[in-house]
Amino acid sequence: MNHDSTSQGTRRIAKQVIWSLVALFVIFFIANANSGGSDERGAATDPVPTTRPVTTTATTTTVAGIGDPVRDGNFEFVVTRVYQPPTVDAFDDPLGVWVAVDLSVANVKNDPQNFSATAQALIVGGAEYESSWTMESDMFLNVNPGLSVDTTLFFDVPDTVLSARSVGIELHDSSFSGGVTVQAVTDWGN
Repeated sequence: MNHDSTSQGTRRIAKQVIWSLVALFVIFFIANANSGGSDERGAATDPVPTTRPVTTTATTTTVAGIGDPVRDGNFEFVVTRVYQPPTVDAFDDPLGVWVAVDLSVANVKNDPQNFSATAQALIVGGAEYESSWTMESDMFLNVNPGLSVDTTLFFDVPDTVLSARSVGIELHDSSFSGGVTVQAVTDWGN
């Protein structure tokens, strides 16, 4: 048996083991960094509890409404109004009717974060409507830590939506976050 070939084989296996361990460490590091983590104030995606209880026959559930602050990731959202605007200056006419949602978006964490209008949704009767990017002048806003912006989201929806007495506004820190929903009772100006 040749001692040199055994030595080279052992070294080759040792190198493979070392590189495998390095690769596992890198994968673990990347996965941990992308998991969202948390800071000293709590988990990054924990929504803020709200104070509007809704009583059902079996349990009590907390539902956020207009004016209630809710959190998803870096952002705290406050929906201030849901309405059908009388007119809208737009590049395109809606296929249905416009519904507008006024809200405040505050960055409550320590890193800048982009707010994307197209990551937000209006939910009516189980149907989900994406914010119309052709209407949103603030489609992407960079919000630095401690700052907030007021913006309006516009949704192109069928006119049957205007018969709904309640709508949900699903708000997201990013397209990949879990999101949080605000319920709004509507009267559409009637």
